[in-house]
Amino acid sequence: MNASSNTLAAIRRSSQVYYAQITEQTTLSCGVAFTCPQYPNYSGGNQLREVVIPAGRSLVDCFDEVQAFYAGQGLRCFRWVPAAVQPAEPIEAFLAARGYTPVRNLALRWVREVEIPTHPGVRLLPVRAMRKAFREIMLDNRAYVPAVREMLADVAVDRLDDPQYDLFVALLDNRPAGFGALYQVGEIGRIENVFVAEACRHQGVGLSIVAHLLALSRRLALRITCLETEETNIPAQALYARCGFEVDGSFVEFIAPEAIQEGLFCLSIDQ
Repeated sequence: MNASSNTLAAIRRSSQVYYAQITEQTTLSCGVAFTCPQYPNYSGGNQLREVVIPAGRSLVDCFDEVQAFYAGQGLRCFRWVPAAVQPAEPIEAFLAARGYTPVRNLALRWVREVEIPTHPGVRLLPVRAMRKAFREIMLDNRAYVPAVREMLADVAVDRLDDPQYDLFVALLDNRPAGFGALYQVGEIGRIENVFVAEACRHQGVGLSIVAHLLALSRRLALRITCLETEETNIPAQALYARCGFEVDGSFVEFIAPEAIQEGLFCLSIDQ
């Protein structure tokens, strides 16, 4: 297995575990349905992963099966993610005709130690002790409407009981400025949810967050540290490149039109 397939495998495996933590999973004929009744509008919690179209079945049949399953749960499926062995092109053409948006993601792997220019005024503290500050930043994220911000904050707080999930809030001169997490799955360290408040950007906060997460990954002696970001998110790619990450593969997922229309999924947040 080459390095790229190792990184993509790490992304896929950690994604499965990450979403499984707050969802129920049901195996359908064409993939694994993740459902989250507690958060019916959480796009990460209500999605079809590891999609494979079985021989002898049409995409129409599979689509109808998925729609019927989610409707039976009183939910909606917001995302389709093809399995590594499934060519994405036929699924893309089919779903595009139904208004789905293809989102191409890059898999990044930490490949070298670099001197990261952190901000001396930034402190990173566990969100478990800084829930109010964390929620303040989440509720100020204008990429989402207020109701979605509240939901995403609740989802993140619910994850805090997972010992594999270390979420930190960044304080810039003692005011909430951003957050980021390291999610550990076996020997995989996955950097998640790096976000900097708009008023605090371009001051080294993002670099300080990533440096802190990498230091934690080193202490845990993880075999691979990786993350994913959208192909169109150039600022995030530049940030991670400065921290020693390199692009090492890509994959595509398909977002349902209602997820974008209702603001439940946001494309390319400027980090």
